Amino acid sequence: MSSSYVGRSGAVAARAIDGQTVILQLATSALFTLNRVGSRIWELADGRTTVDQIARRIHEEFEVEAPVAALDALEFVERLAAQGVLLLSDAPVNPDRHSGGEANATNPR
Repeated sequence: MSSSYVGRSGAVAARAIDGQTVILQLATSALFTLNRVGSRIWELADGRTTVDQIARRIHEEFEVEAPVAALDALEFVERLAAQGVLLLSDAPVNPDRHSGGEANATNPR
Protein backbone atom coordinates (compact mmCIF):
# COMPACT_ATOMS: atom_id res chain seq x y z
CA MET A 1 0.00 0.00 0.00
CA SER A 2 1.18 3.53 -0.69
CA SER A 3 0.21 6.74 1.04
CA SER A 4 2.02 8.83 -1.60
CA TYR A 5 -0.03 11.52 -3.28
CA VAL A 6 -0.28 11.40 -7.06
CA GLY A 7 -0.38 14.42 -9.36
CA ARG A 8 -0.19 15.02 -13.08
CA SER A 9 3.03 16.53 -14.39
CA GLY A 10 2.91 19.96 -15.97
CA ALA A 11 5.40 18.67 -18.57
CA VAL A 12 2.77 16.77 -20.53
CA ALA A 13 -0.16 17.41 -22.84
CA ALA A 14 -3.17 15.11 -22.49
CA ARG A 15 -6.48 14.59 -24.24
CA ALA A 16 -9.34 12.15 -23.68
CA ILE A 17 -10.52 10.42 -26.85
CA ASP A 18 -13.24 7.75 -26.91
CA GLY A 19 -12.70 6.55 -23.34
CA GLN A 20 -8.92 6.55 -23.62
CA THR A 21 -6.40 9.20 -22.67
CA VAL A 22 -3.51 10.11 -24.94
CA ILE A 23 -0.56 11.79 -23.22
CA LEU A 24 2.45 13.43 -24.85
CA GLN A 25 5.53 13.82 -22.62
CA LEU A 26 6.80 17.15 -23.94
CA ALA A 27 10.51 16.78 -23.11
CA THR A 28 10.92 13.41 -24.82
CA SER A 29 7.97 13.39 -27.25
CA ALA A 30 7.01 10.00 -25.80
CA LEU A 31 3.37 9.16 -26.45
CA PHE A 32 1.26 7.18 -23.97
CA THR A 33 -2.20 5.77 -24.62
CA LEU A 34 -4.16 4.84 -21.51
CA ASN A 35 -7.06 2.39 -21.47
CA ARG A 36 -10.21 3.01 -19.39
CA VAL A 37 -8.58 2.02 -16.09
CA GLY A 38 -5.41 4.00 -16.80
CA SER A 39 -7.54 6.97 -17.86
CA ARG A 40 -9.46 6.78 -14.59
CA ILE A 41 -6.19 6.74 -12.63
CA TRP A 42 -5.09 9.79 -14.64
CA GLU A 43 -8.34 11.59 -13.75
CA LEU A 44 -7.92 10.76 -10.06
CA ALA A 45 -4.29 11.96 -9.98
CA ASP A 46 -5.20 15.42 -8.71
CA GLY A 47 -2.37 15.90 -6.22
CA ARG A 48 -4.74 15.44 -3.28
CA THR A 49 -5.46 11.74 -3.75
CA THR A 50 -3.14 8.96 -2.60
CA VAL A 51 -2.24 5.80 -4.47
CA ASP A 52 -4.23 3.85 -1.84
CA GLN A 53 -7.33 5.97 -2.45
CA ILE A 54 -6.97 5.54 -6.21
CA ALA A 55 -6.67 1.76 -5.78
CA ARG A 56 -9.87 1.69 -3.70
CA ARG A 57 -11.73 3.60 -6.42
CA ILE A 58 -10.44 1.22 -9.10
CA HIS A 59 -11.53 -1.73 -6.95
CA GLU A 60 -15.02 -0.25 -6.56
CA GLU A 61 -15.58 1.10 -10.07
CA PHE A 62 -14.08 -1.75 -12.10
CA GLU A 63 -14.87 -4.66 -9.76
CA VAL A 64 -11.23 -5.65 -9.50
CA GLU A 65 -10.14 -7.55 -6.40
CA ALA A 66 -8.71 -5.12 -3.84
CA PRO A 67 -5.18 -6.62 -3.66
CA VAL A 68 -4.95 -6.70 -7.46
CA ALA A 69 -6.18 -3.11 -7.76
CA ALA A 70 -3.64 -1.98 -5.13
CA LEU A 71 -0.69 -3.65 -6.82
CA ASP A 72 -1.71 -2.64 -10.34
CA ALA A 73 -2.37 0.99 -9.36
CA LEU A 74 0.99 1.28 -7.59
CA GLU A 75 2.90 -0.27 -10.52
CA PHE A 76 1.06 1.93 -13.04
CA VAL A 77 1.70 5.13 -11.07
CA GLU A 78 5.37 4.29 -10.48
CA ARG A 79 5.87 3.47 -14.17
CA LEU A 80 4.36 6.80 -15.30
CA ALA A 81 6.25 8.68 -12.57
CA ALA A 82 9.51 7.20 -13.88
CA GLN A 83 8.59 8.66 -17.29
CA GLY A 84 7.82 12.11 -15.87
CA VAL A 85 4.11 11.83 -16.63
CA LEU A 86 2.90 11.55 -13.03
CA LEU A 87 4.42 12.98 -9.87
CA LEU A 88 4.57 11.28 -6.47
CA SER A 89 4.64 13.38 -3.31
CA ASP A 90 4.78 12.74 0.43
CA ALA A 91 2.30 15.59 1.01
CA PRO A 92 -0.76 16.76 -0.89
CA VAL A 93 -0.28 19.36 -3.57
CA ASN A 94 -1.70 22.75 -2.63
CA PRO A 95 -4.86 23.08 -4.80
CA ASP A 96 -4.10 26.78 -5.30
CA ARG A 97 -0.76 25.92 -6.90
CA HIS A 98 -1.90 23.81 -9.82
CA SER A 99 -3.47 25.25 -12.90
CA GLY A 100 -5.32 23.70 -15.78
CA GLY A 101 -5.73 20.41 -13.93
CA GLU A 102 -2.00 19.84 -13.73
CA ALA A 103 -0.35 19.18 -10.39
CA ASN A 104 3.10 20.13 -9.25
CA ALA A 105 4.35 18.03 -6.37
CA THR A 106 5.61 20.00 -3.42
CA ASN A 107 7.72 17.11 -2.10
CA PRO A 108 8.46 14.97 -5.16
CA ARG A 109 10.05 11.59 -4.67
